[in-house]
Amino acid sequence: MRGCKLNNGSKVSPARYRQVLNQFLVLSLVGIIPILLAMSVMNLWHWDLSIPLVYLEKNGDETWQFMLTKTLIDTGWILNNPFLGAPDVAHLYNNAAAQTSALHSILMLGLAKLLHDPIKVQQVYYLLNFGLISLTSFFSCRLLGMARLPAFCIGILFSLLGYRFNFVIYAFLANYFAVPLALVPVFWIMTGEFSKFFSSHAKARKIALKEVLSSSKFFLGLSFIVLIAISDGYYAFFTLLLLGFATIVRALSGDIKKPASLLVPAIYIATLITVALVLAWPLHAYKHSHPEEFAPNGVQDPALIKHSFEAEVYSSSLKLLIAPPPNHRVESLAHLGQKMINTSEAARQFKIGAPYVSLGILGSILFATALTLLTVPALHRVADSNTPHEDPIPEYKLIWAAIALAFFIFLCSISGGIGTLIALVYPGIRAYDRFPLFLLFVLYVGAGTAVTVALKRARNRKRWILVSLIALITILSLYDQIPSDAAKVSAEVRNRFLAEKNFVKTIEKKLPSGAMVYQYPYSQYLRDSKYYGWGSFAGVRLYLHSHNLRWSNGGAKNSPADDWNFRISQLPLNKLIAEVEAVGFSGFVID
Repeated sequence: MRGCKLNNGSKVSPARYRQVLNQFLVLSLVGIIPILLAMSVMNLWHWDLSIPLVYLEKNGDETWQFMLTKTLIDTGWILNNPFLGAPDVAHLYNNAAAQTSALHSILMLGLAKLLHDPIKVQQVYYLLNFGLISLTSFFSCRLLGMARLPAFCIGILFSLLGYRFNFVIYAFLANYFAVPLALVPVFWIMTGEFSKFFSSHAKARKIALKEVLSSSKFFLGLSFIVLIAISDGYYAFFTLLLLGFATIVRALSGDIKKPASLLVPAIYIATLITVALVLAWPLHAYKHSHPEEFAPNGVQDPALIKHSFEAEVYSSSLKLLIAPPPNHRVESLAHLGQKMINTSEAARQFKIGAPYVSLGILGSILFATALTLLTVPALHRVADSNTPHEDPIPEYKLIWAAIALAFFIFLCSISGGIGTLIALVYPGIRAYDRFPLFLLFVLYVGAGTAVTVALKRARNRKRWILVSLIALITILSLYDQIPSDAAKVSAEVRNRFLAEKNFVKTIEKKLPSGAMVYQYPYSQYLRDSKYYGWGSFAGVRLYLHSHNLRWSNGGAKNSPADDWNFRISQLPLNKLIAEVEAVGFSGFVID
């Protein structure tokens, strides 16, 4: 075979050409397989993705998320919506989630150039993230020195967690492709990748600093930190905790004697905090300029207060982490999981149901192994006997780093743990039961690194047996973690959604563009409604089908228009209609 000739006249050797082709094929498989598997288990081959997969009659968070996506596409961003909160404009500043997840909004804006329909944009983006999460997981594992096979398997497993299927309604939390990337610099800090620049006593500190700050690893890690900072507020905060923990570990491991070696983690921490603060600045600026929306008459609205005890409510436990999910494919395991959850719920004043993250059988085994290695001194000696004392090989350092990180994440996630202590000072972050998502990837990294060591040592028949075992474990783990109700498609949902769409289309034909439509009854998700209850977004669902009408519901609580809306909702119907007409509304919809 002859070499391929490039435009500049140089040739690519056949070996190099095959290597590039092989890498391309591997990456294609890593990205495509999860999407195909997801479409199969979710039964999406014949489903119109412009119709929601989940659209509850009570109109919960799925309606809120679709409203944000439509706001994004209609206006170019997610903070102000002139189509809601009529006769004013809806200012959506009292929930930070969308703004602190700016990365996803940017990517969906790009996707909207091709797809246009907001529901389809959000759901196609969700599907594409199966491949994207798999690719970033694979890439992260390879950066950490893992062999291709375990990196491939981790990519598939991490992209198809039950967490993704259960959180299909969210455009932010479920699309966690930045999480594996963010953990790479954490592992590099833990294993001393940046400290070794300062290991030589003969090297001047300025030279070492210049080398480390100009290294590709430093800039790659910095880019990953920026990505996680703009991908999700919770994931950014969890990464901040891990960076802090890794820095303390390095300091206690001897780096405190050479403080310059701690500069890189300090830069990462400062960068993450700075980016997060810049991203949240519009929210703080609006709150400062509109204090009456957050503290009417100088008293903070109780509905907008986050309490420290909520970190206890939204925390996990060892039992909940290892409990099989109630929607497990194996009925006996589903019953066992439900029993474990029920016994936990019985002791709770605030019921939360099934945990956000379940470790699954593989994750539970890996976590038990990590705790065993951590707590049994004899196993430390066994590990040390396989490691040269003067310079432990990178794989062993990575495994022990994974064990330490796993234990720290566990302590942060559980009831009464580190997370609940942090909430005493900073209650803004409360859902520490999402942190075990990081725990799973950390455990996978530890296991994948151990497999890499085993593959290096195995020869011929033993190697093939090991490869077969890895493939079998991956397949069984997929069966274990993909829930039985992954297929969300429903004829009832389709019919109800299309009926609403046709209803709104009929109204739009009768009213001029920009006309205001009053919605009865009044609805505000932060007020308890005798019609909809607390936390319902039913009042904004007609907007999902609209193109040019303005709707009365959807305004920010305590805003002038919402206060007016709430006040007239207390009036007799004839007086309410008279006031609505006087303000200039052209239509009146009764739900």
